[in-house]
Amino acid sequence: MMSRVRHAPAPPRLAVPAGGCVSAYWASLFVGRVVQGVVAERLGAATVLRVSLAGMAVGAALIAVPGPAALAVLGLVVVGFAAAPVFPLLTLTTAERVGAAHADRAIGLQIGAAGIGAALVPGGLGVLIGHTSVEVLGSALVVLALALIALYEWGARRSTGQPAAEPVAPPVPAQPGGEDQTSGPVRPVVDGR
Repeated sequence: MMSRVRHAPAPPRLAVPAGGCVSAYWASLFVGRVVQGVVAERLGAATVLRVSLAGMAVGAALIAVPGPAALAVLGLVVVGFAAAPVFPLLTLTTAERVGAAHADRAIGLQIGAAGIGAALVPGGLGVLIGHTSVEVLGSALVVLALALIALYEWGARRSTGQPAAEPVAPPVPAQPGGEDQTSGPVRPVVDGR
């Protein structure tokens, strides 16, 4: 008896160009991390962050404007290159915004928020595109880029002004049973106190 072999359906006509676009985005993100890391050492993190955030808005605008597909692909590459240093530099400069005493907790919150955002933003964009059309993607990216610029500027204005490389004294080991025993900035609960 001959068995029937099922063949996978042929990929859609746009699968290859779409794969190329995604590869171009990730390649530009990689190149942006390498190049802009060196630039940040020379110009400073704040300058590179502001230029990168503006670059993300410009790239999103290129995706949003009607025109040839090549313009949208260029916008995608610009967004990838511009977005490359944003998360690492925001994490690196956290102590400047919140102070060295709170930087470790703030970075933890940043990492958690990034994970939540990485799940919700693409999903939300997918739902938005599903209810409208793919043409809304560029406009949504522009809104997100502008929101990120506003949040960064708000955080920069609220900066503590403390340098990121503020020396922190190493913790002094507590004596067992000592009254001054602490665990970081929070006193442990001992004997119900």
